[in-house]
Amino acid sequence: MKPTNLLLIFHILISLNVYAGWEERVTELAGSNPGVLHFLCNIKKKYDDKGYSDIYFEVILSTLKKNNIHGNKIWMLYKDVCKEKEDNLYTIMNALLLGFVTKDQVTFAIDNREQGIDLSAIKQAVSQTMN
Repeated sequence: MKPTNLLLIFHILISLNVYAGWEERVTELAGSNPGVLHFLCNIKKKYDDKGYSDIYFEVILSTLKKNNIHGNKIWMLYKDVCKEKEDNLYTIMNALLLGFVTKDQVTFAIDNREQGIDLSAIKQAVSQTMN
């Protein structure tokens, strides 16, 4: 992602007051599903271990929340739609932010085991926009 895009997203997140307190937001998003809580915390840890800016994780959290994807739906999105790849999850979150897919399309794909989502086309569109 271009540094200017990161700064813009960071500024938006700060202005929306969603940057602080990731632990509470992860707990809220996971709901009563300890597996989802563990999964989201593992993503955070992997991003920290790789030295990624917190902004990448914040994009995932804020996009999940904004699109009302929580609890079991997060796991189904990751497992079925994203094929258990975190980079695919990040691509879907960016596609939602950029308007390449709608909340309804993602919800349909979650409920119907990825139907209605062309992940390779979304990856290409997001990649062209971000580069």
